[in-house]
Amino acid sequence: QGKEQEVKNIVIAGTGLRMQNRLKQQIAEMKQAENKLLVERMNAATQAQNFSTYFAWGSTLMVIGIGVFILLTIARTIDQSLTTAIAVAEQVSTGNLTTQVEVTAKNEVGQLLAAFSTMIKRLNQLIHQVQKSGIQVTTSATQIAASGKELEAVVNEQVTSTNQVVATAKEIATTSRQLVKTMEEVTFTSKSTAIAAEGGQRSLNHMETTMQQ
Repeated sequence: QGKEQEVKNIVIAGTGLRMQNRLKQQIAEMKQAENKLLVERMNAATQAQNFSTYFAWGSTLMVIGIGVFILLTIARTIDQSLTTAIAVAEQVSTGNLTTQVEVTAKNEVGQLLAAFSTMIKRLNQLIHQVQKSGIQVTTSATQIAASGKELEAVVNEQVTSTNQVVATAKEIATTSRQLVKTMEEVTFTSKSTAIAAEGGQRSLNHMETTMQQ
């Protein structure tokens, strides 16, 4: 009963009306704050949705840009490698085997350049072997020529010796003929002397016979 009386006194005094108006005002402020918070949340949600949309579009454009950049880079690398391969092929076709091939890619073009590099190395090795064989052939030819010259010198010496022997034989033949002629003359002289001696002996015997008579 004490509380009811207190409430009655408040209502009679007009305090209850003021409290009611205050509560209504607080409730209105709370509703206004809630509405404001709801609007802010809706704006935040809209901004988040817009950001998500923009981010999605930006990410898509970025991915597309990166993809295009990668494709352009790959295409440029392939183009450079193909240009290098064509230049190397042209150099090799002109006989230039000193071309240095740099293999920087691991794709099919890189494999082609590696094959070019291996081919150039093998061609250089083959040419080196051929040049070495040519040098050996030249050395052998030089040795054969030197041996030929030595053989020619020996033959010339033998010809000279043979000529000297022939000249000596001719001198011996001439001397022999002279000796034969001299011997013939000696024989003739001996025969003449023997005949003269025999004639002298006969004369002596005849004289001796005559003196004895």
